[in-house]
Amino acid sequence: MIKNKKGEEEEGLIGNTLGTILGITASVIIIVFIYIAISRVWSDQAFESAQQIADTLKARIEALKPGQETTITIQGSENLNGWTINTWDKNDDNRPDTTECFASNCLCICEGEGKDSCKKKGICRKLEIEGIPHSNYLPAIYIQQNLLALRTKLCNDKTLLIQDQENGPYWILGDCGQ
Repeated sequence: MIKNKKGEEEEGLIGNTLGTILGITASVIIIVFIYIAISRVWSDQAFESAQQIADTLKARIEALKPGQETTITIQGSENLNGWTINTWDKNDDNRPDTTECFASNCLCICEGEGKDSCKKKGICRKLEIEGIPHSNYLPAIYIQQNLLALRTKLCNDKTLLIQDQENGPYWILGDCGQ
């Protein structure tokens, strides 16, 4: 510390500058930690919501009897913006590399559309229904922020029909003769 003529201590320019730099650095570090914590919580919420949707769809689909039809209502959320519902056939070599999809037909909830997004970040569930071909020309069903109503019909032991009632075309897994 430097003393002035009156004997009082002064920090000087170097002390003030160093204090300012340390204060800014500490503030930036705190902001980064807060951002990381919020991002993790947000990501975990999206993943948990996707798991709940996958479990609900699997349970409701497998409860259907041949010829039976039901509407499955899914409550979307803001943190699932961009997530999709996809399916893979057990013979598709490009299906996600998960234990649920190994040698099985599976239904996946993925962050994004297509096989690559499901391989990166997807929740998959094995479906006990035979003959579920994945058709690349059929769109994945996007999960919106509001309610999503899916018309679901088990046409026979081997085919399943899912339709996004609000946003359009049938999404057929197998051939329901429609």
